[in-house]
Amino acid sequence: MAVKRRIWILILAIVLLSGCRLQNQRMLTETAQVTQIQGAQTLVASLSLTPQATATAVPTTSLPPTDTPTPSFTPISTSGTSTPFATPTSGSSGDPCDDARFVSDVSIPDGTEMDPGETFTKTWRIENTGTCEWTEDYSVNFLSGDKLEGESIQINGTFEPGEAYDVSIDMKAPFEAGTYTGTWTIMNESGFSFGNTFYVEIEVTSSATATPTPTQTPTASETPTITPTPTNTPTPESTPSPSPPAPTSGTQEG
Repeated sequence: MAVKRRIWILILAIVLLSGCRLQNQRMLTETAQVTQIQGAQTLVASLSLTPQATATAVPTTSLPPTDTPTPSFTPISTSGTSTPFATPTSGSSGDPCDDARFVSDVSIPDGTEMDPGETFTKTWRIENTGTCEWTEDYSVNFLSGDKLEGESIQINGTFEPGEAYDVSIDMKAPFEAGTYTGTWTIMNESGFSFGNTFYVEIEVTSSATATPTPTQTPTASETPTITPTPTNTPTPESTPSPSPPAPTSGTQEG
């Protein structure tokens, strides 16, 4: 019996030792796993706290502007006249096929003297420098300044690119003395102006003097003569004369 007891005690001790060893290995494994997890969390935290300034900045290259400025055109005058004061940029109509160039003043050069109220016809020569023809849908329109009673007109006929067109507008000088300037332009069928503008400039030498109209003096009317109407005077009634006394009887005058 003592031997069996010892054997059982030995077996129990072996089992206990084996259980303790397994328990220790399990604890060591769990400790290692916890250590690994904590280390990973620490690494992630350290990475999230790293400042972004460590990244290398790539310099950006500024690109040159792509917009090309639209050139403006100045009218070329063959008659020695001055440049119009209003010159729109070419292609203002939105259609590159439309363009025009001022050539010369055919009539009424700049600074022409005019009498007050004088009528005249201003003519400019304009060249079609675009790639599209001008038709009767195109017009010549007043733009700014002094209109001088001029009216817009339609293009008369068809003008191919490279052809010149004489624009004539009937106008009238003001009655007040001074310098008057009016600017005109060509428009396409869409109502957009294009090309060079052209203008008229005149000098009214003196103001119109109105001739006073003589006032008529009223003629004095004759004073009518009033003739008095006679009134009827009543005729007085006649008074009877007294009769002489009758003679006394028996008495005789001698």
